[in-house]
Amino acid sequence: MKTIKLGGVPEYFNLPIYSAVEKGIFSELGMDVVWQDIKEGTGAMVKYLEDGTLDMAIVLTEGTVKSIVEGVNISIVKPYVESPLVWGVHVPAHSAIKSFADLTDKKIAISRKNSGSHLMAFLLSEQLGWKIADENFVIVNNLDGARASFESQESNIFLWEKFTTHPYVNNGEFRRIAEIPTPWPCFMLVVNNDFADKNRTEIQKVVSVIGESVAQFQQNENLSTIIAQRFGLEKDKTDQIVKELRWASNELTGHDEMLDQVQQTLLKLGVLNTTINPSDFVLY
Repeated sequence: MKTIKLGGVPEYFNLPIYSAVEKGIFSELGMDVVWQDIKEGTGAMVKYLEDGTLDMAIVLTEGTVKSIVEGVNISIVKPYVESPLVWGVHVPAHSAIKSFADLTDKKIAISRKNSGSHLMAFLLSEQLGWKIADENFVIVNNLDGARASFESQESNIFLWEKFTTHPYVNNGEFRRIAEIPTPWPCFMLVVNNDFADKNRTEIQKVVSVIGESVAQFQQNENLSTIIAQRFGLEKDKTDQIVKELRWASNELTGHDEMLDQVQQTLLKLGVLNTTINPSDFVLY
């Protein structure tokens, strides 16, 4: 049985994959798909894909694009989530920060460089018209690290997916002062190219299983309740998740414009120095 190491953030987006693994659907097709929760996010997943700790992963689009342009040995298999990711802009609940005007020169907590929390901070700064530099960033590894960083006053700002952080807004640790959506589909299914060269058939099977599981959840009338129970979120929040979330069912065709938009945005923000042909991102 072929072992495939698949990873992603431990968030509701990956519910269809959790379900397929737990039901043994991959095993029925002769694959031992081992799921790994990567709390540190995109920067860590790209590293793990590069060093072989992971074979495949569900990775944020902007982090994937930046990594491929910079020569990391990975490719996009297909879109996984078509809807944008809405990032909450958080500050410590008892901070004196009240508005964007108070954010200039503050310390920004990020999971690691090239993560979504890192790249979206540049997008936020561009929208606000202020500059950030390396010394503005504090690496905290994950959400729990950001909580500790706020508590110790090592950082002042943290961008993270708004529903995942809701419990900490609710309990008085965080205060959300704004939201900023990604201007593109948020997650891609990404593969290590060396693994892909030897396992094309298995990758197609993984894509097929994920697609079938996604279709089942998209049609499930109890999806909001399932997400609420599994991820400890309030039902009114998961109702909103279900309303906004669009998993992808299509292959990566007709996405050249989107991939070029991501590149041009990152180029404008100064986090890329060049661009490549959109077809160079795609496995097939």
